[in-house]
Amino acid sequence: MRKLLSLGYSSLLRWLWLLRDYRRLKDFLALTHGVGKVRPVLAHRWHRGSKYFRGVAADGKLLFIKLDGESRLLENEVNASAHLRRTAAASNHFPEMQFFNFTGEYRVVAMKWIDAEPLRAFLRKNPSREQLRGVMREMAAILGELSRAGIVHRDFTPDNLLVSTATSNNPVSVVLIDFAFAVIAGAAPQDRLVPLNELRDLCHGYKAQEFLWDDAYSCRRIFEEIAESSGVEDEATQTEVTSRVAALAFSFDALAAERERKGCFGAKSTTCA
Repeated sequence: MRKLLSLGYSSLLRWLWLLRDYRRLKDFLALTHGVGKVRPVLAHRWHRGSKYFRGVAADGKLLFIKLDGESRLLENEVNASAHLRRTAAASNHFPEMQFFNFTGEYRVVAMKWIDAEPLRAFLRKNPSREQLRGVMREMAAILGELSRAGIVHRDFTPDNLLVSTATSNNPVSVVLIDFAFAVIAGAAPQDRLVPLNELRDLCHGYKAQEFLWDDAYSCRRIFEEIAESSGVEDEATQTEVTSRVAALAFSFDALAAERERKGCFGAKSTTCA
């Protein structure tokens, strides 16, 4: 019952926002960035103020537009994108940033629209063995690029891996999206604004410990799921990914983080225990 009430409340908030702000957002994007035909997408994934839209740029290019939420995570996504451009400039494994605006009425980021589907949905379509091995090799390549960039994505899951079969050179292509929680050069300043329960759930089912994130471990877990459901394996690729486990990871002391948010460091109050 509580879950149903929560879903109903979230749905009500979405409708209220659309009634109050949708027109203003469209006007803002048109005036400041020449973006038109803005439509809401992925409404079921809107949370804590974050919202997603599809739009068309002045040159006709399709865009995926993110509106920032309470945790102010989009700046981290922009920083990760800039870092990846420096270390993996020729890669097609990551979203292509088109513009961002953090000084206007709305804090937004726009990326090139990716015509693909989440890996979880792709796997339900019984892809061929060749396609599955292609997915595994693409994931291993992504992992290598993250490692060279010194980035821990922290949400390396089937929902954030987009798969396309519309490619001439490979059986599939894979893009890793959503770098809002990414750790860059060992730093995650965005965590200060994120509730602990949200961090606890981050990458749920694809990490070894509650507050330990390791993209290679997550990748290996996905490989295991593919093998369990289809019997498909790629020994060389799996060995490569396994060799990266624990080489680049990020963890933090959850209790220390909670105390810091309460302003409790150095305090003796029992509420900080």
